[in-house]
Amino acid sequence: MKKSFLKLKEVRELIRLKKYSEAEKILNELIKEQPDDEYVCGALFDVYLKKGAFEKAQKILNSVLRKNPENFFFLSRKGDLLVATNKHKEALKIFLNLYNSNKDPHVGWRLANEYYRIKKYDKAEYYFDQTITKLFDRAELNFLGFLIKKALKKYDHAMDLITSAINNSAQPQHYISQKMQFQTELKGISAQQWEKSIKYSTSKNEPFVLKELAEKFLKEGKFEKAEKYYKEILKNDNNNYNKSRLGYVYYKWKKYDLALSIFLEMPLKNFLIPSFMAMVIKSAHETGQQQKVVEHLQDLLEKNPEAKQLWGAIRRLSAK
Repeated sequence: MKKSFLKLKEVRELIRLKKYSEAEKILNELIKEQPDDEYVCGALFDVYLKKGAFEKAQKILNSVLRKNPENFFFLSRKGDLLVATNKHKEALKIFLNLYNSNKDPHVGWRLANEYYRIKKYDKAEYYFDQTITKLFDRAELNFLGFLIKKALKKYDHAMDLITSAINNSAQPQHYISQKMQFQTELKGISAQQWEKSIKYSTSKNEPFVLKELAEKFLKEGKFEKAEKYYKEILKNDNNNYNKSRLGYVYYKWKKYDLALSIFLEMPLKNFLIPSFMAMVIKSAHETGQQQKVVEHLQDLLEKNPEAKQLWGAIRRLSAK
């Protein structure tokens, strides 16, 4: 059995555990020995994409596509990089060209996701329906289909798909919570009623239940309750996503000072998302902390000179 095969199995597990630096170290050693191995190059590209090291990911793409401009797999990964850097129109063009030439289901999945993102649900449904027959056992794809069918108010189909996502997932907790939330939405009960209904339930402390309650209270504008549940979540799962959601609670609550203090703890990739940056800028203006944010963005730029889009925010914050 080839060394690279065994190492790639180890790398895939490290990526699943989000141990990207360890995975990167192994892959860089492999690529010295086998610089033309597309599986190794693809895995390293994936690590860079997940880390937000977009410039390094671009170098891998350039190297492979320079040798083989028609490489289908790496052209699709080029689309993934464009999505990650918010160049969605260019990504969509690549995915459409690839799909029209090959009808590859993994590209169909990407198209369904992109059209769902821009709320073109009919087109999203078309590509999903073409794809699910070939990748019917993929939990993530079933979940995307659930979101699409729900947006189109095809509730029976949506329920079938979220159930399939649960049945096909090795870790179905998130999908179970989404199904519970969907059932709650269909019944039309409030977050407060749901909170009461699980008061004596063993599931009341499950992370996915706490998250759904926090989000439902947020959606209903009951910010104090949303804050309570996100603080509870952070006691056991203090990751950037949960912290950013608490920041969003404060932002919607107009507690801009608390929101900004959390936003400035987020990694670079958050600042490359326009909607996130808009919240940072508004929070800075509302609290008179423009200079503090400018200095933070300049520090990010010094460490990540490829993130040139940060200059736009700096100019807006520096304007008199």
